[in-house]
Amino acid sequence: MKKIIIKMFLAAAAAVLFGCASAEKAPAPFTAATFNIKNSPEPEVNAWDLRRDSVAKLIKKHGFDIFGTQEGHFHQLDDISARTGFKYVGKGREDGAKGGETSAVFYNPARFELLDSGDFWFAPTPDKPVKGWDAACRRICSWGKFRDLKTGKKFAFFSLHFDHIGKKARAESARLLVKKVSEISGNLPFLCVGDFNATPDSEPMKIIFAEKSFKDSLSVLRGAPKSAGGTFHNFTGKPKPDRIDYIFVSDGVDVMDYAVIRDSVADLGLPATPKAAYPSDHFPVAVDAVLK
Repeated sequence: MKKIIIKMFLAAAAAVLFGCASAEKAPAPFTAATFNIKNSPEPEVNAWDLRRDSVAKLIKKHGFDIFGTQEGHFHQLDDISARTGFKYVGKGREDGAKGGETSAVFYNPARFELLDSGDFWFAPTPDKPVKGWDAACRRICSWGKFRDLKTGKKFAFFSLHFDHIGKKARAESARLLVKKVSEISGNLPFLCVGDFNATPDSEPMKIIFAEKSFKDSLSVLRGAPKSAGGTFHNFTGKPKPDRIDYIFVSDGVDVMDYAVIRDSVADLGLPATPKAAYPSDHFPVAVDAVLK
């Protein structure tokens, strides 16, 4: 009788234990990326119409769940959305509406719920669409706050593009970025991605690397990356040695994998021509991440 009672007790305890365990949602990795898709240049060479299918194919092939783009005009963003089913947030850098290039955040609505979004400019007046310091162009950061529909966890995601000319602008943009990300994300974990137009040994990147809340995904990766190295190749497939596209994460994000994706149009199974051999002039960077 005692043995029967003990067995019944153990069975009940096991049911309670495993019931509690199943009620807790297991960690759910997702793929985040940054992708400078190149604006729509002259119609004959590397035109957007020749590249848009390969951009969408790359996004789907590598299973992106959320990603930031740079340089895209709204017709480009709409093309990506139509081909992937992703939604996006972000304003035009020229006027805070539909004018000019964007630094949009794309997300899979089947995986993430958008909670809030906004934009700021890299300038002394970040709420206004103006050039900052010695920048050649207006530069914008777009962001969203999301809930992961698999786990219920919330996080913030930032997409940005630093200036390609102004040295002071890049350094001041780095300082402003650290400040604004802290203000906007609050207690939420975050990912911050983009084209920083700066190599790892440059002043703006040193400013960001020195900020404890910003973790370089390549540096905190658990294990070896699938691939690493330069990210800008100017449509040649042969990148400059140093990366200028980065993914940063906060303490609340684990990085499980990292890759610089070097797919050509042919690698994606699409017809390639000398006029459009690669999806963009930048290689996208992707990470597999887990919210703690």
